[in-house]
Amino acid sequence: MKKYKAIDILWALSIIIIGVVTIIMSVTSVVSVTLLKTLTVTFGVLEIIALSVLSFTTVRKYIEKKS
Repeated sequence: MKKYKAIDILWALSIIIIGVVTIIMSVTSVVSVTLLKTLTVTFGVLEIIALSVLSFTTVRKYIEKKS
């Protein structure tokens, strides 16, 4: 049984968040819809947080697999 089930859940959630935010930003760019500045900044901050969680959990998964 895996010791770090929470790490796997955080890893999956961060990938989902990154994907959803990227799709929203791409679709609004293609359709030429301008988002509010606050919404754009919120999405950017959310993606930066998700990227940092993804990098942390990836390292933890690598360490777990190596040991």
